Amino acid sequence: MGRVNNDGDHTTPETVPDNEQQRADNRRKMEDKRAEDAEKEKAEASLKVVIDTAALECTLCTNPKGIMVVNYNTPTIQEKKTATVKEKGPKSLVFTGNCLKSPNAALPCASVMKVGEWKKVGTYLSQEQLVLLQQSTIPCNYGQIDIKITDSGQIHQPDSIEAKGAPVPNPKDEGKCFCDREMTLDELKLVVKQLRASEKKKSTAIFSDENCPLPAADTTYERLLEELNTMFKTYHINTCIRKIHFFAQCYHETARLGTTLEYASGVGYDPGNHPESKQHGHTVAGDGPRYKGRGGMQLTWRDQQKEYLTYVISKKPQLVQGKKIEDLFDRKKQYQEKYIYTRDKLDDKGNPVLNKKKKKVKEKVVDLVDVDGAGLIANSLYFAIDSAGWFWDIYKTIEYGTKANKEKYKEILHKNLNEVSDYGDKYLSIISKFVNGGGNGMAERNVYYNELKTNVFKFNTKCINRDKIKK
Repeated sequence: MGRVNNDGDHTTPETVPDNEQQRADNRRKMEDKRAEDAEKEKAEASLKVVIDTAALECTLCTNPKGIMVVNYNTPTIQEKKTATVKEKGPKSLVFTGNCLKSPNAALPCASVMKVGEWKKVGTYLSQEQLVLLQQSTIPCNYGQIDIKITDSGQIHQPDSIEAKGAPVPNPKDEGKCFCDREMTLDELKLVVKQLRASEKKKSTAIFSDENCPLPAADTTYERLLEELNTMFKTYHINTCIRKIHFFAQCYHETARLGTTLEYASGVGYDPGNHPESKQHGHTVAGDGPRYKGRGGMQLTWRDQQKEYLTYVISKKPQLVQGKKIEDLFDRKKQYQEKYIYTRDKLDDKGNPVLNKKKKKVKEKVVDLVDVDGAGLIANSLYFAIDSAGWFWDIYKTIEYGTKANKEKYKEILHKNLNEVSDYGDKYLSIISKFVNGGGNGMAERNVYYNELKTNVFKFNTKCINRDKIKK
């Protein structure tokens, strides 16, 4: 029906734009504007002068994130010394991991770093040296790769802010729950402290077990925090309850954050020694030790470890130097790992040595086991933690074969461990079984879960999403 104008005459209705089309046009315009702004911001950032503590990146390092340490006395910007082309070598370009290009990725970046000259530098001088810009790069001749600057270190400081009536944020987020934010160093230390206390253990050292193959630089709380926060974001472990469940399982799987490598020899996984060995790709004697449990969730079996590293190659091939999956899983020596055990001590004639009480004396034995590229999962903290997130969010889903169990667990069937965690306490035992493959450590995992929930995360009083737990 035609609308009536102010004079009472009938007029032709106005053409009303299609709402869906209008929204689509608006979205496109906004996306174009965002892209334009992002390019502008990127261009401006690339020309920022670099200062002390700027962020670096080398994709051939097991810990690809580094920092710039300015060692020369230069004028300051934002109270930090300006970086110039004189800053070269491991004292200035600080990386804490090992070089993936070195034999078995066993050598620290600092020991093999051989850099060339800085490129794309600034045009003005500081102390008679050209300044570095965020766009500057320097080649590492050992790894045949450019080390990049990903952040100049400068903090954006607006000229003026109209703050009247604006809320004042709490920079420390005191009292805030763990949902949708990164953990702090103190919070991570509290997690370990409380879990150790729950079993009356005093030590708070991490990854200090004798068989742990991680390099020393990867055994600090700072490194663990860095990898955990990155992994949590990548694999959607973003609420209190998901983090509680994850920590409870990871803590047990890593022997209380003591190691990234299974203690057992792995011989039990050899073909003929386990009914499932063949279906998991164990076809050669030695495959058991070669592909035993590794990483934060103890990925076990050749096929599982191979699937994870195939995923890595599809996302970040530079982390494995562009190698193909067949190159990594060639059953040839790329790493050596310790298998530590005890046996009866024998005398020169092969007879057991007895103590004063006529009991057999035991001796410790350390065997070195050659493994192929699967060793990455235990020998690098990045891969150890990232593989745990992959297992949790992508690989492991709840599957049952019998009709009865399919009906009993239909609300979680085919869901990943993040989704099952959203049910709170309800399926704690199911998560434990699907992580471990059985009932090993069920009581301890329950203790860890409740300790974290009650005394660290204080879930029932602090979590903003506590009322969203699925029933």
